Amino acid sequence: MKIILLISTLFTLTAFTFTNKKTLDEIPDKSYHPIVLGQKLTYRADLSSYSMTFDSLPTVINGLTYIKCTTTYETGQSVSYYRQDGNRVLYTKSGQTTETVEIPENPEVGLVWFESDSTWKYTVISVKETLETPETNYINCLVIQSENINPNANPRHYQLYLQYFQRERGYIGTKLGGLLYSYVTIEN
Repeated sequence: MKIILLISTLFTLTAFTFTNKKTLDEIPDKSYHPIVLGQKLTYRADLSSYSMTFDSLPTVINGLTYIKCTTTYETGQSVSYYRQDGNRVLYTKSGQTTETVEIPENPEVGLVWFESDSTWKYTVISVKETLETPETNYINCLVIQSENINPNANPRHYQLYLQYFQRERGYIGTKLGGLLYSYVTIEN
């Protein structure tokens, strides 16, 4: 009798877990990387978490208007500056004077570009991919392969990441070695 009760309980909990999972589709004609003043996004990564916070006021650098983004990790912070140029999203890192394309104007499979300092290579590998997280299934995602082509300049980073973006939601997660590495939490 205890075994039947245990199996019944496990089945009920499993069924409840699967039915609670959301499925979110892209919102057509919206940006793959919306820049929202004052927005804070929290991500789960391995056994830790990190957050990205966009300032509530713009910053002007070399005559161009950016939104400062502070990424806070358990070990410290990094600062980048983002701006929208038509359908493109560009960024520059704190202390740099050149921009890198985050999201190209018309992302098409096979499109390749490089980090402004030539340490990373980016390739669009899909525009209709699904990312499954423990909380949500995101469908019709843009997937950008990020390849660390200068490990000496980026010794703390892995060789290859797959970054997932969804229209109107922006960056939603990363896969590493085919496995989910980080993802935006549902409360965002």
